[in-house]
Amino acid sequence: MIIDLENTPHSVIPHPLLSSLSLIISQTINSYASCNQQICKYQVFEQDRAEKINHDAQSTSLKIHNCLTVQRITRPVLHVWLCYMDDLEYIEGPFMLASSSAELMTFFPSLEQLYLSDMPKLKGWWRDLVLVEADAATADGFIDGNGHREQVMIPSFPRLHELKMESCRSMTYFPPCPLAKILKLLRCNEALTFCMKEGVPSAVIIGSSSSSTSNLLPISVSDPINSGDPILFEELNIDDAGILNSLFQEFGRGAIQISIAKSQMDNFSVCKLGFQRYCASSLRTLSIENCRNLKSLSGGGIEHLTNLQDLYFDDCDLLDLEEKENMPWKCLHSLSSLTLINLPNLVNLPKGLQHVTTLQSLRIDSCKILKGLPQWLNSLCSLQSLRLVWCCELKSLPEVLRQMNSLTELAIGYCNKELSDRCREPDGEDWPKIRHISRLDIW
Repeated sequence: MIIDLENTPHSVIPHPLLSSLSLIISQTINSYASCNQQICKYQVFEQDRAEKINHDAQSTSLKIHNCLTVQRITRPVLHVWLCYMDDLEYIEGPFMLASSSAELMTFFPSLEQLYLSDMPKLKGWWRDLVLVEADAATADGFIDGNGHREQVMIPSFPRLHELKMESCRSMTYFPPCPLAKILKLLRCNEALTFCMKEGVPSAVIIGSSSSSTSNLLPISVSDPINSGDPILFEELNIDDAGILNSLFQEFGRGAIQISIAKSQMDNFSVCKLGFQRYCASSLRTLSIENCRNLKSLSGGGIEHLTNLQDLYFDDCDLLDLEEKENMPWKCLHSLSSLTLINLPNLVNLPKGLQHVTTLQSLRIDSCKILKGLPQWLNSLCSLQSLRLVWCCELKSLPEVLRQMNSLTELAIGYCNKELSDRCREPDGEDWPKIRHISRLDIW
């Protein structure tokens, strides 16, 4: 069912049985939305009258949970949430061919933020537009149920800069969003494509045989705010490391911050192309969490991340940070912060870490078999903050701490009682090693 929010004042969506939902949103709409449960501008109105939204000129956000009815909306919608619609299969009805490149640019012209969550049957944006994989003779494209194919350009989101998609495992394609800077894909289909090549919307094959499309050409999109500056992902959050390379290739850009959580990867080889080709100079923060099969840092191109500043590991049961030839540590020339949390295999700090002379902050937390800190620790000549928490086997501190004049903050908590006694002022055995540190916190 198609819901035209501009021209249909009283439309009813028979959810949860609907298979297609269309939200037609433009910058000129004066309207409101009515839902049986939730509608909001950053806050939720439970069982409330949607007319209250009319009084707020800044009400540019719409959230729909388990919606029964949608009526007219009163403001241009910049932010949309569509969540918990178990039987929704498509956002819009049949795909309509654009008559010109200009018409392509009218697709959701106001929308800046879109969140799709917990819609397990959602297949794509348009009904009867199905992605088909490439074979030996053809490229990836779209085809309808009748097998009709024609090459066209599908519309792009001209202003969408933030897209979050969670638990939409059936969705295989999404319209191009070349300006997206914040992208979160969790529990999604690994075959999901954004219909782009190197950041430019690409022509695709769809189910149509009558409309002329000879005047449709790829649209080159630049950043309207920082014209001329390269577009990068400001935040990229995924749980399937296997899609990282394809994302970089489709969007034609690197990232500033990447978070990989709950991935099944056992090493970083699946990320190598993306790290080496797209992120070598751009990536500043890399966070790896709950990757319980990850065993090694080798083979994944981390050594190419020469501008990486923050590296974070949490809850990686099998990870061994010790690598041959001190890789990738000796290549991380800009690393300033390293966090190691709940790494059951961490007995000693990796030897290659001594080459990271730019490191300013080192946090080790819940590494319960860490035996001690190395005598080469003073090689970390820029280290300012050292935090040791829940390291139960750590019983003493190295002598070289006396020489680390750059260290201004030391925190030791919930470690072995013997270590706490040794650090006790004024007669603890390790007290002379740390007395010069201006900020001490031991508990």
